[in-house]
Amino acid sequence: MRSSVPMKPHNGQKNFVLWSVLLCATLMFSLSVRVDETSGRMEKTRVRHPAEQQMETAALTYFDRVNAGDVEGILALFADDAQVISPLTGEEGIRGKAALRAFYQNFFSTFFDYHASPTDIIIDGNKLVAPLHFEAKTHDGTLIATNNLNLWTFEHGKFKVLVNYLDSYPYRQALGQLPGSGNE
Repeated sequence: MRSSVPMKPHNGQKNFVLWSVLLCATLMFSLSVRVDETSGRMEKTRVRHPAEQQMETAALTYFDRVNAGDVEGILALFADDAQVISPLTGEEGIRGKAALRAFYQNFFSTFFDYHASPTDIIIDGNKLVAPLHFEAKTHDGTLIATNNLNLWTFEHGKFKVLVNYLDSYPYRQALGQLPGSGNE
């Protein structure tokens, strides 16, 4: 027969509840919330060690400078002998600031009204991965909208290697470089 008198929790139940509350509080404090000033949306940010925070700041600065078309600002984030590997640079990629300058100048002369924004920032050691959404228009008004992935390797606080994974089809389509377009 059951009693209608409330039962007192056992010490094990009290400890479980206490640990659950502490775990929840710890998780809440490990994530902070900020408002993105441009979009007004809430974003969760991770609490990072200073070196990781420096890497995250560099990646976010990169996207800001890409969106501004700031070639020299972008180059300031790279080591002097940095390498960029992308379907747009060929299998071997390009190396050195002169080659990177030419690449970004060509990029900004080909596209306009561009916007790149990371959907996440993931850091492991000296590597940072940023899945991103990219939109741009060519000068004839063709829209490119695609999801890419940037993988940076850092050395002494600078980008040493940037590998850009992307589906080159939308770029080739927008630039008329598909088989049969006459511009292969």
